[in-house]
Amino acid sequence: MLKKTNDEEAAIVDMINKGSPFKVINEFTGFTYKVIKRIAVENNLFERMIENNQSFKRRRAGITHKIQAAERYRETDKVFGDEIERRIANGEHKVPLIALVGKSQAYFDRFLKWKSQSLVEALRANGQRVNAENRAKASVLGANRTRGVPLKKITEDIEFLYKEMLFEGVHLAEIRRVMLPLGFGCEKVKQMGEIWGKPDRCDQSGENNPMYGKSAPNGSGIGTKGWVNLGNKRHFFRSSLEMRIFLHLYDAGTVFSLSKHRIPYLLDGVKRTYCPDYVVGTIVYEIKPSKLLSTDENKTKFSAAKEYLAKRCLEFQVVTEETFSLRKYEESDIMNMIDNGILEIDEKNLTKLLKWI
Repeated sequence: MLKKTNDEEAAIVDMINKGSPFKVINEFTGFTYKVIKRIAVENNLFERMIENNQSFKRRRAGITHKIQAAERYRETDKVFGDEIERRIANGEHKVPLIALVGKSQAYFDRFLKWKSQSLVEALRANGQRVNAENRAKASVLGANRTRGVPLKKITEDIEFLYKEMLFEGVHLAEIRRVMLPLGFGCEKVKQMGEIWGKPDRCDQSGENNPMYGKSAPNGSGIGTKGWVNLGNKRHFFRSSLEMRIFLHLYDAGTVFSLSKHRIPYLLDGVKRTYCPDYVVGTIVYEIKPSKLLSTDENKTKFSAAKEYLAKRCLEFQVVTEETFSLRKYEESDIMNMIDNGILEIDEKNLTKLLKWI
């Protein structure tokens, strides 16, 4: 403790100016909070001292978070560390390793970086090799398709389905969307058109409305919007619930794609179109909060979707926040996903997302 009062006060003022919080000043000088506050107020430094205290708490919380994270990484390393090293050495890529650990991709990336940078680089090389192999397979598949090699036989059911859509006046783009999950790409649909007649293409008029039959633009609506990058695919979401369900499906190893079906329906005498959210196999899913299931508009949409998709040998289901055991994301999880490139979102929508998590 300093001897002279003036020196003591000068030391406190100097420590506040240098960013010291109350705890540090108290331990160094032995003065109570009341005395330190009085000196800070007299020197117009009270607000600065409050900022120092808040900054100190944030740093301490960050250190605590890092310590807790390191403890989790050590537990994961104790259980899976040797197996992960062995699999990476054998050429394994990221997806099965994430399934092995049973955590999110963001957690796995942070764990591997904590464990060894050389493992990160080796895993990246494995992923590049697997992607190159998949591109080569796709190239061969495309070459076979152009040579006329049949990928799937056109059955009587498929013939009936195609002719029914042709009779109903369904346009070419929608027929392709219906046929693709059944295993028939553009070339096969083209062959069907040469045999049974070609459907009309979708023009821009569409019920005298250039946006009829199209998805809402990415910038429209009032929900939280952004992109999640899962594996080699990029998925656009229009609500925090959609984002959480897409991440859950990916973590669970479920292969899904965004729906491109345009389902016509009639509401209050006005013709509209409706696009569900995602597809798994032959099941088309719509994501809706449970509190909105009973609205008249949604009842009309769901009824039209069931009827429309049933004619095309597809099933329609609605999922809510109660369907899955969804993980609760903290602010730190969101920021980590942004840092790791899993989540792409602008400042405006990030503010919305952090408000609702």
